[in-house]
Amino acid sequence: MSCLIGHENPEIVKVISDHARNLDHLFSGMTSPPVVRLAERLISLLPQGLDKAFFLSTGAESNEAAIKMAKVYTGKFEIVGLGAS
Repeated sequence: MSCLIGHENPEIVKVISDHARNLDHLFSGMTSPPVVRLAERLISLLPQGLDKAFFLSTGAESNEAAIKMAKVYTGKFEIVGLGAS
């Protein structure tokens, strides 16, 4: 990582230390003040009726959550998947 951001740059060390202390994002089951503030900010920018924010760690988690939400919303259980697409 040092080749990407330099070696012992004081500003970068401070930012990384501050973020480690605040635990910005652990996993979707836990939130921290910065995550709550981000969610509130995002919601304030959305049209009325869109009032939820849901943060996940990976694309796979996001896809799984989207499929589960679609199943709950539609009441249907089948999905179509495309291989090698």
